Amino acid sequence: MTAKQVAKLMALYLGHKDLLNTTTLDGVQTPTAEQNERLATYLNCINDVVQMIAISYFPLKAKEFLSSENKTFAYSSFQKPLLQIVSVKDAFLNAKVRFETYSDFFTTNSNYVEVVYNYQPEYAQTLASSLEVSKNFVSPRLIALGAVSRYYLFEGIHSESLAWNNMFERAVLVSKTPKRTLCINKRSWF
Repeated sequence: MTAKQVAKLMALYLGHKDLLNTTTLDGVQTPTAEQNERLATYLNCINDVVQMIAISYFPLKAKEFLSSENKTFAYSSFQKPLLQIVSVKDAFLNAKVRFETYSDFFTTNSNYVEVVYNYQPEYAQTLASSLEVSKNFVSPRLIALGAVSRYYLFEGIHSESLAWNNMFERAVLVSKTPKRTLCINKRSWF
């Protein structure tokens, strides 16, 4: 999913149909300075919501193998920005090991570990950028609902912001609810 997909939904929800005609959102008109400013605000709102979703609702997980001679592993050695360590295993024994966290590093009893951790997604630089989200749960519509709420908040329209935030929160709850298939027994006739 790209930020552009979310921005198109935002333009529809906000009633900014003039933005849909711009080349930035696959239209034919060159955007004006005011339209570029609104699109930049859209991108900021989208980034804000993506960060909030990844931190609070649907964390992004990664796995890495790290080695250290002194059994001390710096947080800076991770490929992605670390938010929280989920588990640490000894990579050779494939068994969980205890670890202690400090401000800049963590220690364990093993020299070679497999670390599963939650990470912070990268910020989208342009509307053409891909968004790092949990694809099973997060849709463009979900992000757009939260981003519209943020947009109204930036504009100082608090009542609209609250209304859109409520829709966003309900959509998050629906996304978190496990999907079940209903099975109705075949009707038999006497």
